[in-house]
Amino acid sequence: MKKLLKKKLGSILSVLMLVFIAFQGSGYRVLADDNSIVAVKSVTLSANSLNLTSSGTKCKLKATVKPDNASNKAISWSSSNEDVAQVSGTGEITPLSQGTAVISAKSYDGNHVDYCLVSVDGTKVDKVSGVSMNISQETIAVGSSFTLKAEVDPEYADMTKVSWYSSNENVAKVSSTGKVSAISTGQAVIKAKTVDGNYTSSCIINVIEKITSIKLSKTKLNLNIGSTSLLTAQVKPATVINNAISWKSSKPAVAAVDSNGNVYAISKGTATITAMSAQDNSKISSCTVTVNKVTAKVPVSSIKLNKSSASVKVGKTYKLKPTFSPSSADFKIAVWSSSNNEIATVSPSGVVTGISSGTATIYAKDISGKISAKCKIKVTGKLTSTIQSIDIDKSYAELIDGQNVVLSSTVNPLDAPKASISWTSSDDTVAKVDSNGKVTGISVGTAVIYATTTDGKFSSLCVVRVKENVESVLLNQSTLSLSMGSDPVTLKAVVKPDNVSMQSVTWSSSNPAVAAVNADGKVTPVSKGTTEIIATSMLDSTKSAKCFVTVGEAVKVPVTSLSINCNSLNLNLGYNIKLETTVLPSNATTKAVVWTSSDTKVATVSQDGTITGVSKGAAYIIAKTVDGGYTATCLINVGTSDTQVINVTGVTLNINNTTLNVGGTVTLTPSIIPSNATVKNVTWVSSNDSVAKVDQHGVVTAVSPGTAAIVVKTEDGSFTAYCSITVVK
Repeated sequence: MKKLLKKKLGSILSVLMLVFIAFQGSGYRVLADDNSIVAVKSVTLSANSLNLTSSGTKCKLKATVKPDNASNKAISWSSSNEDVAQVSGTGEITPLSQGTAVISAKSYDGNHVDYCLVSVDGTKVDKVSGVSMNISQETIAVGSSFTLKAEVDPEYADMTKVSWYSSNENVAKVSSTGKVSAISTGQAVIKAKTVDGNYTSSCIINVIEKITSIKLSKTKLNLNIGSTSLLTAQVKPATVINNAISWKSSKPAVAAVDSNGNVYAISKGTATITAMSAQDNSKISSCTVTVNKVTAKVPVSSIKLNKSSASVKVGKTYKLKPTFSPSSADFKIAVWSSSNNEIATVSPSGVVTGISSGTATIYAKDISGKISAKCKIKVTGKLTSTIQSIDIDKSYAELIDGQNVVLSSTVNPLDAPKASISWTSSDDTVAKVDSNGKVTGISVGTAVIYATTTDGKFSSLCVVRVKENVESVLLNQSTLSLSMGSDPVTLKAVVKPDNVSMQSVTWSSSNPAVAAVNADGKVTPVSKGTTEIIATSMLDSTKSAKCFVTVGEAVKVPVTSLSINCNSLNLNLGYNIKLETTVLPSNATTKAVVWTSSDTKVATVSQDGTITGVSKGAAYIIAKTVDGGYTATCLINVGTSDTQVINVTGVTLNINNTTLNVGGTVTLTPSIIPSNATVKNVTWVSSNDSVAKVDQHGVVTAVSPGTAAIVVKTEDGSFTAYCSITVVK
């Protein structure tokens, strides 16, 4: 019963430990009781394209979550084609078969995503050559949203994914699918960037105040035929920039309305006058107009216009003025109409507008419709093109401080009149621009350069990124000689100058079939031959360094010694314990050992070094190397009343959790239960060596910001305990 309970307890603890490590590896964190939640703004992968071989080593992608102090940095990993490449919950890619797959890393907080295109076994990749957006500029009100579409060229490219960014999320946010949401008034630039090639396209978003309502000066009007009345519309809030109103009558033959809100009573009946917001057509207000018939005591006998014929150019206007006789007539109001609205139109107040070249007749009738006058209008010329938009020859540019790039602007359509253009920068401390479009990089960062017509109606932009000047990449070795089967060698890369903020590099091998390299620069020999290991600056892909690697035939390294981790041991009947050997040198070609017992009736040993007590007595356990025949022994005393073995039943640590600064250390001390256990040997391991590492004395060293579990495991019984380490800058 005691042995069964011990085994069950060990199994439960092992499962709990696995769950803990998996929980840590997934990126989840238990948050302290803190009211301030820091949202994730972006996710960036360490590489956006990889060339792997199905027979090669695995490759690990690193996902960087910004800001650094985001509350929930958990990432969900997925592959678009798991038959080609699979990805683990920690970003480790396993290449399986020839083809391409897209690896996605998505934040649980905010669904921010980045991608990496993986090509396995030399599969040809159709590269992206550009990207365009369906809209270059849009004005929307606070609280509204719409979806942008980015089209990647060519359509058949393998990696058509784009990442979306906003230059100002306080003004407008954009989702991973291109949905733009207006947050507050102002201007923001929405950018779509291709994962393959980093091509970009941008859209200027102007967010204006939302109209809440329109209120008319009157909701009811009672007019006699021939009279007029002015309606005014109040747009709320009063601070709205675009308070323009369009007017419409449900029955112009009863009551007409002009563009200024003047209502003209024409004939008996009822009509509805509607005022509609030019900014938001869902915001309207109406006035019911009742027109009463009144018998004119002095009727109109004739109408005369100020012109019987006139000429007007396309797009221009001319006002006709009626004169009524007798001057004492009661209802001196004209009802206007055009014989051809495609040639010329006329407003309720007699303003004629030329639409297209040709001839039309404009009629003015009194309210009875019996008395009229006319004017023949000749429309000449053609509509002069007006500016519809403005373009900049570049939508994205990269500079280093001190460098220049000259931008040029073009108005559309090409036959539109020339316009004066003003150039401005969103941040002169990053990049400044002169009146001729010459941009100069000032300091590291991103600025938006705007070209705007002087009337302010049209603008275009170019996103300018000023990056640090990478001078070179240096490796600690320029040549490397390895043998097949030898231990991997880790190369170290340094980006110059030393003050460059991003020292990260991407690693690649010109021939992974000879030697593969992982994301940490660890070079593993694969087969005989030569290759180049290349370290490329992530900040500037034009700067790299190479190490020439030669892989030769396997060189046999002979064993020189063997030792066992105990000289003598007491063991209870029916219990077992595993012995560990140390073969030197550590890079010996053949480290295999053969285990034997001098008396299998007393104690047996398996080929993994596990000893089982069979009967009372003593026996020697012997380990012998296959290479060289070196031996080591351990005397086993199997339990008697004089040689009782006290087994381990548990282990605890002096610290359960702690926080360290990068470079800091802490020593963990294990307590074996019971304290008089026979075998107190333990081993140490870290769940994430890149965050915190531990030596075999329990000394923990903080490496980089993050969270890791330091696990101690007893040699007897494999009991475990752990300490959660949080590393901060």
